[in-house]
Amino acid sequence: MKRIITFTKKNIIITFCGVMIIALIAYKKRYFIKDTILIAKWEISRILSLYLQKPDFEITVVDALPALNFIEPMRARFINVNGQHRLFVLEREGNLYLISPDHSSYRTILDIKNKVNAGYLKGVLDFNIIEKVKNHFEIYILYSRKIDKKNRLILSSFPVSSFSESIVAKTEKILIDIDCNHHQGGTLEFSKEGYLFVSIGDGQDMDPENQAQNLGKLYGKILRIDIKNKGTKGYTIPHDNPFFANKLGYREEIFAYGFRNPFRFSIDAMSNSLLVGDVGQENFEEIDIVKKGGNYGWPIMEGNANFNKKYHATNLQKPLFTYKHGIEGYSITGGQIYRGQKIETLKGKYIYADYVRGAIWALDFSNPISPSNQLIGQNLGNISSFNNDNENELYFCDLTGGKIKKITNIKVKIK
Repeated sequence: MKRIITFTKKNIIITFCGVMIIALIAYKKRYFIKDTILIAKWEISRILSLYLQKPDFEITVVDALPALNFIEPMRARFINVNGQHRLFVLEREGNLYLISPDHSSYRTILDIKNKVNAGYLKGVLDFNIIEKVKNHFEIYILYSRKIDKKNRLILSSFPVSSFSESIVAKTEKILIDIDCNHHQGGTLEFSKEGYLFVSIGDGQDMDPENQAQNLGKLYGKILRIDIKNKGTKGYTIPHDNPFFANKLGYREEIFAYGFRNPFRFSIDAMSNSLLVGDVGQENFEEIDIVKKGGNYGWPIMEGNANFNKKYHATNLQKPLFTYKHGIEGYSITGGQIYRGQKIETLKGKYIYADYVRGAIWALDFSNPISPSNQLIGQNLGNISSFNNDNENELYFCDLTGGKIKKITNIKVKIK
């Protein structure tokens, strides 16, 4: 005798939930397998690169803070505080430390861990500090935060009257708050005029909605805002921004656009050039010299190659330099032009890294039509940022190694 199954409302609900659970497991498993294959490919390429590419000369790197270890340091910055250059270190999960003058200890000056979404490729991205008036500072933080199950990208400021005390987290003033599930950027740098530049990624995998080209949105852009004249938002718009006072609905904060994930950029103190490392999608990483109002092509272009034929634009800015995915690497960490005095060979060259490969290059673009790129270090960890001290010597953060490292010299290899 056959068993008769009665599909009651309860049965339907249970069946639906079961199907959804199975689908979710399959979905997550698919992405787990995809990510595992990708990581394996990265590691194979990294190991091959050690044998297939050898630097002609190699930088010497030392542990700048041998007494200290950090949990995923994202950024180290030397800031002038009351006539002293003090070192600050930011961790991805939300702690900002002030390092003692002798570099033997540190103290937490800001803790926003309870606000931060520190999930995969998220967390606190950058910080910077500016003196608004004498002995009164403002700290700016760019970070991920989960609100109502959605990831938000937050730009906030915190007032500081004394670095001898911890900053109260509830003094936070939110300047920018947008949905951002993917490719968040993001760097915070001040120009000579005191304007704050902010980089934001396209917010989506593959940018299917063409957000980086949409001037009505902040995604895939480098912004420039005036934080000295706060207005009602906590900032105002510089009058020479390219879309200031437009009548087309364009965001006036935009300085340049068409970026996928401009994770790190720098403003050179000597030339005032803004150079960005834009992380690629499938085939290329690129370095751009950013011009006001420039369109850098994503998702129409990736590097110098067509990427999405569905979209079209004219007057696209070409990258200064690109490199192909493979043994060269997979994820650029934009760097800085070396302006120090101790390493003659590096003077005037743009020093940057690949996060996946752990390699560092020196790009000579004195002839921008034909720039020359030299491998100067490899197997140096997962490099999350570069910065310079008051003598313009270069430091970098090794995210997974938990260290702040300094480039001190070069050693010529005997062939």
